[in-house]
This record gives sequence, C-alpha cells and structure tokens, in this order.
Amino acid sequence: MGAADKSKLDVMSPARHVGDVRAPILLIHGDQDTVVQLSQSQLMADRLKAAGKPYELVVLQGENHYLTKGATRTRTLEALEQFLAKNLPVGP
Repeated sequence: MGAADKSKLDVMSPARHVGDVRAPILLIHGDQDTVVQLSQSQLMADRLKAAGKPYELVVLQGENHYLTKGATRTRTLEALEQFLAKNLPVGP
C-alpha cells in the first residue's frame, strides 16, 4: 500500500475513511495471520465504532491469513451467512 510513502498510506487507508462508509462492514481475521496484523482489523473496528458505523469483527482463533483449517473456513462461511441475512435479507 505504499507504507514507505506516508502520503500514499493516508490516501489509501480504509481506517482513515470510515466517515465515507455507507454499508455494514464484516471484518474476518485469523489471530495467527502473519501477512496482515490482527491489529489492522482491530483498528478498523475501533474507528468504525467511534464513527457509529455498523460493523462486525470475527477473529478466527488459531487461523492464519489463508484460512487453512476446515473448521475456520466453515466458521467464516457461517459468519458471512449470518451477516448477509442480517444486513441484506431476502424476502418472499
């Protein structure tokens, strides 16, 4: 994302643009992720909360960035299903 260039990071960082959010946000993160730190999702959740924006943060215990475990892939799909049912309901 251009971490070496602070101006690029400021422009691209979703956490710096929570005021523009118009839809509920689902954040799913493995607590063993070595590609993207869990603190990034926690920061986004904190900023969304402070801005009064709807969000959910699901932290997958013992999971990495790639969702390598069947149980956490299932948990991810369940969380997604619940989130969509809540925020994008399908009616008759």
